[in-house]
Amino acid sequence: MKVIDKRVKKIIEAPKQKRLSGHSIPNFENYIKRIEKKAYELYEKRGCCHGHDQEDWLEAKRLVEDELCKGTAVFDI
Repeated sequence: MKVIDKRVKKIIEAPKQKRLSGHSIPNFENYIKRIEKKAYELYEKRGCCHGHDQEDWLEAKRLVEDELCKGTAVFDI
């Protein structure tokens, strides 16, 4: 399992009834999907150049966790 910031883990594991900036709090599956989507966006932004998947994943994870902690994350649940 990937390492998750403790603050983010707390948010993900919170009851679904709670809200985060008007959006549903994501479950782990939606959290991973958001990182995948963000990583793909980074890949496209770089011109679809292969060989940077790990860098894209780590940067996407950082960006999503920042959004979660700031309360600006939008998850399509």
